[in-house]
Amino acid sequence: MASLDQVVQQIRFSLEQLRVKNAHHEFEHLCRHYARARICSNILPATGPVSAGGDQARDFETFRTYLAQSPIADTTFAGRVADEPVAFACTRQSKKVEAKIQDDVHTILASGSKVLGVHYFCVADVPVARRHQLQAWARENHSLELEIHDGQALAENLAQKDVFWIAERYLATLPRLRGNEEFRNTVQRLRERGWRDWHITEALLTTVVNFRVHENYGPRGDIPTDFLENFTKTPEHAGLPEIPATEFTEEHLDLSRRVNMAAILKTWGLQLHHPRLVTEVIERFLATRYGYWTDDVDHPDPFVIQPDVSQ
Repeated sequence: MASLDQVVQQIRFSLEQLRVKNAHHEFEHLCRHYARARICSNILPATGPVSAGGDQARDFETFRTYLAQSPIADTTFAGRVADEPVAFACTRQSKKVEAKIQDDVHTILASGSKVLGVHYFCVADVPVARRHQLQAWARENHSLELEIHDGQALAENLAQKDVFWIAERYLATLPRLRGNEEFRNTVQRLRERGWRDWHITEALLTTVVNFRVHENYGPRGDIPTDFLENFTKTPEHAGLPEIPATEFTEEHLDLSRRVNMAAILKTWGLQLHHPRLVTEVIERFLATRYGYWTDDVDHPDPFVIQPDVSQ
């Protein structure tokens, strides 16, 4: 069982990958589900159907309509506490985060509606001193309570059992596999055979790509030239069909690792001039010259499973 610290570290890494991969919608959905679970159950996206209700509901819908038409429509959602609107905003931006928060707060308040508070989610970490300065700015200049949930805080909270499903849902195939006992056993066997973690993750990627290609184009379909490049740069999302765990057997991963040999040669600027050269020969060459079976970098364990929060 992974320790809580290990799980937090992995979630923090996965959140950062949402920024790197430009996964805006996944981060917004993640933040909205987390806010609904922990902050305010009465939450709706800024866009969407209008609900029925009295004057307070109309005020709330007016505020939602304003957010939907604002420049930050895609990064905001709204809730209602004690019949007053609460605004939620999020950003994956890594630079000038403080200025981004202030700009978005100004945009939210420009509606003219009374806002009980703003909860702001960001992938980047915001130092405690700077967070307190922003809260003081909001309180003194706008009589507004501002709560900032940065990447580290999100990671620590998402590691808790009652909301861990949110991290699993939006941070995709690998999180689902971590909960599969047979896959965990497969990882253990591969590690005992000398596989480095990057061998396993690379084989997983190849297996996923092959499954999606077959799913979309059939076993002999014509694959668009830009499919592979776009696919590997696009994060998975909850709407994709789930890949069966049976696709990730030791035999399948072994095959995927061997298929990757020629691609690894290219990363070193090498070319394969003999089309029938067996993978064992390439593997021996890479192991001798390039440390194929020994080299790795420090990294969080990518195969940790749900935390034991009693630690």
